[in-house]
Amino acid sequence: PTIQVCENDLIVVDIDNHMAMAEGVTIHWHGILQHDSPFMDGVGMVTQCPIQSSSTFQYKFVAKDPGSHFWHAHTGLQRSEGVFGSLIVRRSPKNEPHYGEYDFDLPEHIIMINEWQNRPLVDMFTDFQHAKGAQAADAILFNGRADSSTKDFELPVATFTVQQGFKYRFRLINTGSLFCPISVFIDDHNMTLIATDGQPFKPFVVGQIDTHSAERFDFILEANQPAGDYEILAVGEVVCEGVEQRAILRVQPNQQLLKTSGDQEVEPEMGVRSSVLFNSIPNNPKVPLGEEKDQVKSMQSLIPDDPRLEQCDRQFILDFVMTQVENTHYFDPDLYPGANDNYPAMYSSMVNNISM
Repeated sequence: PTIQVCENDLIVVDIDNHMAMAEGVTIHWHGILQHDSPFMDGVGMVTQCPIQSSSTFQYKFVAKDPGSHFWHAHTGLQRSEGVFGSLIVRRSPKNEPHYGEYDFDLPEHIIMINEWQNRPLVDMFTDFQHAKGAQAADAILFNGRADSSTKDFELPVATFTVQQGFKYRFRLINTGSLFCPISVFIDDHNMTLIATDGQPFKPFVVGQIDTHSAERFDFILEANQPAGDYEILAVGEVVCEGVEQRAILRVQPNQQLLKTSGDQEVEPEMGVRSSVLFNSIPNNPKVPLGEEKDQVKSMQSLIPDDPRLEQCDRQFILDFVMTQVENTHYFDPDLYPGANDNYPAMYSSMVNNISM
């Protein structure tokens, strides 16, 4: 379920655990910094013990961090199996820096995308670690839905409805778990980016967004095209390469905008989508060298800098990357005697080329 609140509302959630196999569970509130309530952060074995099977735990905290966030299980691989939902914290109009730049901010315009596998991820993860299979996805889902071309199952297509002549705030959330960047674009429409991970910045226009696990982007979509259905396409990369999914942007006619000449209606001309690809994966051949850094420079925050930053003595730059590493200790035959010798190089998160 989605959680929709206003800034500084009190959130109270009771978790009644009936997970299969008597699994424990915790819920993390991704994007909520929990300054005054770190014990409610929901990170298993860090801020709390997992909630035991057939027991209940109450999360209670103040929504001090406005923006597009999401909640998800933070125990084992439960998040990858669908234990997640959106968490939207809205500002009041006087505190919303982009208020007035769009006409509607509706709950039905939350887009949650994630990769999906047709067998439990714990099986795939184990196979991947021991070179028996690839950690690939079978499909990408829009709000848990997919079109009829999805492998091995059929679901209704996700549809997002707008009306001609209005501007809508969309909230895009990547809830995936694998190293599976998903690129999103909308036929004949641009996206005006206004915020990421809950932080607003000066708007700028893009035609395509590469989203990574847990990233959130708010954008304004102007319904300035003729009425009809337009494809929203999600394209997987890296371990999801070759996997695509579509949803529908349904533009409904606005009779007040239609100009009539005799018996013939004249509608707006088709637009051209921007060629700007934002937030590309590293070394993406589709993006010229240097363009990614220019995009980052284009993100001018609307939140004032912490004055303490002006008084710092040293500045450190941390470069976070995913690198393929051969971990011989992890694949020590004394630890895993049943494994063969065909060990893969594992994707490992690294900061300044030091493994985490």
